[in-house]
Amino acid sequence: MSENKKIEEERKFLEMSKRISEITDESEKKITELSELVMLDLIKAIKCNCSTYCEVSKVLRVRKQDARWTGNQLMIQLLEVVEEYFEKEKNTLPLVMIKSKSQEAGGN
Repeated sequence: MSENKKIEEERKFLEMSKRISEITDESEKKITELSELVMLDLIKAIKCNCSTYCEVSKVLRVRKQDARWTGNQLMIQLLEVVEEYFEKEKNTLPLVMIKSKSQEAGGN
């Protein structure tokens, strides 16, 4: 194979590799954006429909079990991120707020 032909093939390969990289980067960006939207929708739905962290935990556990059963790895990952979000939220509540919530529920 001549030197010019090798150079031409290498140039074509580099161009193809660059195009694939651009497409992959764009796809990754779209997946990230959509994942964030789904995650925010999940958080909003959970906040609107669950009144306690116990309910949140139960909903997330059931949804993760369903996702594992169907093999939906993306949903499992999203639910784990949402779970982390609620754990952080729960752990950053001021003690006064926690006490007032427990008093509203009939605790001391």
